[in-house]
Amino acid sequence: MEYGNSLMRLNKYLALCGLGSRRAVEQLILDGQVAIAGRPVSDLATQVGEGAAVSIQGRPVHPVPRSSFDYILLNKPRGYDVTRGGRHHHRRAWDLLPRETHPSVQSVGRLDRDSSGLLLFTNDGELAFRLTHPRYGCRKVYEVEVEGKVGAERWRA
Repeated sequence: MEYGNSLMRLNKYLALCGLGSRRAVEQLILDGQVAIAGRPVSDLATQVGEGAAVSIQGRPVHPVPRSSFDYILLNKPRGYDVTRGGRHHHRRAWDLLPRETHPSVQSVGRLDRDSSGLLLFTNDGELAFRLTHPRYGCRKVYEVEVEGKVGAERWRA
């Protein structure tokens, strides 16, 4: 597994399989879609280790080896949504990624449709978590241009 011999929570294991964030995969567990050795599991506290026979809806899943994580930097132009869904018929930043991009790749952060800037896409869940969770204090810098003058009264927090 290349992640050490210790046990880990099932949601972390599934995130390492590229199935989404730890929080997102919890719903799969609660819905009874996850099985270990053929037995359905719905307890979020379940621990798994190396060699565990984990499956989702009967399909085996395995962690992505650390050596095969994908890291894609995209300078998102204005007019593109940072969403996978095509709900509103807008252009999506995902459409600018290489066609062979693995479905486990997620965006790290978001930019509004009218914003442009650098985005990171990866299936390295641990890196994404460390970059986005406030506990790690990763600073982000935004540069904003406005038309006209903005008075002090407009800067209320």
